[in-house]
Amino acid sequence: MIRILIALFIMISVYTSLSQEICKDYRIYDGAETIYNFGLDTTFNWWAITSPTTDRQRLIVNGEESIVYNSVLPPVFSYDGLQWAAFADDQGVTTLLTRDSAVFLFASEPGEILYSSITNQLVYSYIQGSIETLVLPNRKVDMTNKIGPVKVNQNASGYAYTVKRGSMVSVNINGKETTTYDRVNPVGFNIENKFVYAAYIGNGWQIYENEDPVSEIYPDLYEHAINREGTVYAFTVRSFNGRHQTVTISSEYYEPLISKQYEMVNNLTLHPYLPLVGYSSIFQTVRYVGMNSAEYFAGIQPGKPMFSWDGDEMFFVSCDLDCFVNINGRRYNTKIRLDPSLPIALAPGTKTIAYTTNASLMVYFLETGVLHSGMMADYVGEVRYNRFDNRYEAIGVISNRLYLMTCTPPRRY
Repeated sequence: MIRILIALFIMISVYTSLSQEICKDYRIYDGAETIYNFGLDTTFNWWAITSPTTDRQRLIVNGEESIVYNSVLPPVFSYDGLQWAAFADDQGVTTLLTRDSAVFLFASEPGEILYSSITNQLVYSYIQGSIETLVLPNRKVDMTNKIGPVKVNQNASGYAYTVKRGSMVSVNINGKETTTYDRVNPVGFNIENKFVYAAYIGNGWQIYENEDPVSEIYPDLYEHAINREGTVYAFTVRSFNGRHQTVTISSEYYEPLISKQYEMVNNLTLHPYLPLVGYSSIFQTVRYVGMNSAEYFAGIQPGKPMFSWDGDEMFFVSCDLDCFVNINGRRYNTKIRLDPSLPIALAPGTKTIAYTTNASLMVYFLETGVLHSGMMADYVGEVRYNRFDNRYEAIGVISNRLYLMTCTPPRRY
């Protein structure tokens, strides 16, 4: 019995030592004010909204605190993580907060905040009465009868939005309106600076670049995605024979790339820059995850396929009798139970994944089955992989204090 206890003690000590070796935790907020909301962006930033009193709020970004307002909305970050902006309201006055300024807007309510995907330029809008004003780097545009989100091109020189025209809709592209349609799904600008959208009229959906159709007609269109550079965009559709498939259009292809037909297709995702599309599918009751024409058996409960930040690895979590992680077609059975619907992060080249429980940040080594974790918290937010510091990160809350929980897995290649 003593030997068993000694062995158990040694195992616990080794596990704790290994976890401490790769996992470190840092207090980032001391809890002076009540935490109202908090989060991480996809790069290296963290933010929190605190409540000094029940009717006042303050924004904190990476430890830098704003003054107090009646209300503050969560910040929006640029793609490179170096800039951010947020709307705040104080006594009915709308203010645009950025990293180094506060701009008072003559607005009845805030609009949207977005950044151009390549040049990381700030674009925002605000509403005064029935008019929404779009502020681009070099001009302002009044948008009337606008519905849905506004889109800008990769350098913030062009814009597009959907316009309500009675019972129909049109698309305003840089001040010029298209013909009217029954419905429109806006997508974004492609690399040729043409605006991509799907429009429904009569008996089906068709994909357009500006006003030029670039696909056949489909009775149903479900999901869409476009990559950051605008070189690839894709849709999930249903054909007139009732089968489902993906339609991928790339600057590298002369014609749209059409996938195999399935009984169901969803969970569309794109490679960051290559013409590769990932998706979940069902064919004759068997579930697959596809990447272009390649198919991987997906078990009974597959999660959404995702690409690593650099595109080197496509991965997904699934469970049948046991749970497993599939990376680029290779299956790694796990010794732990995973929920495929919960967010996970993957550090490419490490053969690890990370996820959060209610109380901690967890890192699982796929080849050895070893599980590491950091400190315990009252509550933990979603996980991310910080590619700049090569580590997994999450924010944990302990008695109104915020902690940045980190774990750095060793790279294999």
